Amino acid sequence: MTAELEIVHVSDVHLADTEPTWLQKHIGVQRGSASVAEALAATVKSLVSRTGPQTVGLLSGDLSTLGAAGDIGSTRIWWEGHAGDSSRYVLGNHDFWNGHPLQTAIKHTQVHWEVRDAHWPLDRITTLSVGDMRVTVYELDSTPRDQITGLVTNVLAQGGRFEPLTISLREAVYAQGAWGHGPDVGVVLMHHPVDRLRNGLVAIAELDQNTSLNLVLVGHTHRALMNRFGSGERGYVQATCGSSTIRGRKKPNPSFLVHALSALEGTVRLQTTFWEFDGTTFAPARTDPPIQI
Repeated sequence: MTAELEIVHVSDVHLADTEPTWLQKHIGVQRGSASVAEALAATVKSLVSRTGPQTVGLLSGDLSTLGAAGDIGSTRIWWEGHAGDSSRYVLGNHDFWNGHPLQTAIKHTQVHWEVRDAHWPLDRITTLSVGDMRVTVYELDSTPRDQITGLVTNVLAQGGRFEPLTISLREAVYAQGAWGHGPDVGVVLMHHPVDRLRNGLVAIAELDQNTSLNLVLVGHTHRALMNRFGSGERGYVQATCGSSTIRGRKKPNPSFLVHALSALEGTVRLQTTFWEFDGTTFAPARTDPPIQI
């Protein structure tokens, strides 16, 4: 019997009630399209509510444009309302600007934790049982938060230092305990991809091989990519989702990913389908060959 789970992977929706100012647009701050968001919501809802494989929605950060509390809150309601009660999200660098980037600069660390307290449960872990397969989703905060250094890094839209996250991730994985019923799949959900953390997140591949970290879901770059890091039991696949709502003459089409995990006789395969906005709705654009993870 085959156990199957599909992950609807959305990212960088940048929803907001107000348009960015001219200056903010000039430096590259963009707001997601309301019409594209409506089409995205309808597609996600149809995927998670259909009969067939168990499906969960995961959003890898940048819910808002400028981090205004109301925008984050309304996007959370929008996402959970269409992706379902089992859906999850992490926050991205835009979500920690607190609606007023200059004011945030003065108390960056304090603002970071205030935003987390209000919108994102600390150390949230989700465990899904799919037949004899266990899939555990570990949420990581890759956005820098350490005083001036963290502020500068966040302004440059880069990820933070990963050493503390490596420790907390290792502890969280060990706390899950062994799974003796079948395949055990570990999924990391965060905002910044490996290549934007440079030597940071690569530490995941150096964790103990029994930690079962197989798939890293990220966003941030607004470009859809699949990469494999490491090899064998110590390797993992990173899926970078493009922006799911931002459209423009020089931007890739809005898109999202659907990752199908299937377990048969102790082997887990991953197959990813790229969905793109065609001007009216979202539709599958291509499906990669399955790979073993």
